[in-house]
Amino acid sequence: MAEPDCRFVLLTAEPGAGKTAFMAQLAGDHPAWLRYFIRRDQRTPLGDVGVRSFLLRIGYQLAALHPDLFTQKRVQLSVEQHVGEVEAKGEVVGAEVKRILASPFFQKALEIRQ
Repeated sequence: MAEPDCRFVLLTAEPGAGKTAFMAQLAGDHPAWLRYFIRRDQRTPLGDVGVRSFLLRIGYQLAALHPDLFTQKRVQLSVEQHVGEVEAKGEVVGAEVKRILASPFFQKALEIRQ
């Protein structure tokens, strides 16, 4: 791990040997390092070992460490509307959005004020 050209670590051992504890300690000692743990017994939605889980977990870490990488200038919808009176069975639609494709790492992609 002291080698500057070493970018990946594969740690193997018998169950209960302390692999997860060691890697958690290593990750805690180096908060700027991205990390991804793979376990056979994943039980949470983000815990599967598929590519989606990997990309989301790494993306969330990048968004937390480098928020400037995730600019919101490309996808943002803002609606500001002022409505006077609406009759008894009247209806006001602030915005009708069929579909928005936005990065899950944005803080906010949609804002409606009425």
